[in-house]
Amino acid sequence: GKSNKEAFNKGLYHLNFIVGLWNFYNNNVSIFSKDTLGINKVYSINNIVLYPFCFLFNLSTKSFEEQFYYEKCYIDKKKFNIGAEYWNKLRNYEKNIRRKLFKSQLHNFLYTAIIRYNNIFDDNNLDTVFIKLWSLLEYLTSTGKQDGYGTTIKRTAILYDDYENTKIILEYIKNQRNEYVHRNDELPDVERDVFILKRFVER
Repeated sequence: GKSNKEAFNKGLYHLNFIVGLWNFYNNNVSIFSKDTLGINKVYSINNIVLYPFCFLFNLSTKSFEEQFYYEKCYIDKKKFNIGAEYWNKLRNYEKNIRRKLFKSQLHNFLYTAIIRYNNIFDDNNLDTVFIKLWSLLEYLTSTGKQDGYGTTIKRTAILYDDYENTKIILEYIKNQRNEYVHRNDELPDVERDVFILKRFVER
């Protein structure tokens, strides 16, 4: 970067991408226990998160103390222990995806999607996660401002064999989203709805 601040922001941006790939893999293979879910609406889905403080170092390991990242809403999580075998799977997955993205014409589009995915599931408020997930689904389906909800639903449902039933589920999710946004109604089962929508985003 041209300045310490620019270098720090670029480093954090790319770090979020790498961690996003790890979480995308981990969120798809992890089995959530009853002890993890159903307690309250304040927990982050990502198990691999940045520590609440991050600093910028140069190649001589000198810290630029004026540049740091601080997560105000950080909630300490139970430690997620990664064994050597699982760590190797994560790194191999990351390297494979990065190679494919490098060759893809959609590199920037998908890079942004992974970062948004990671940032969404770092959030501790599931109501916010739900709203942001729908926005990410709109992004992934290239739904423009001139398009309606029907565009998002049709472009998502077409990926599934059971097109009509998938549309019904997405219509339900859309209605839940609208109820929350326009009436500020509390989502009665936001945890369930987040994980339903999560599957569509990850498809």
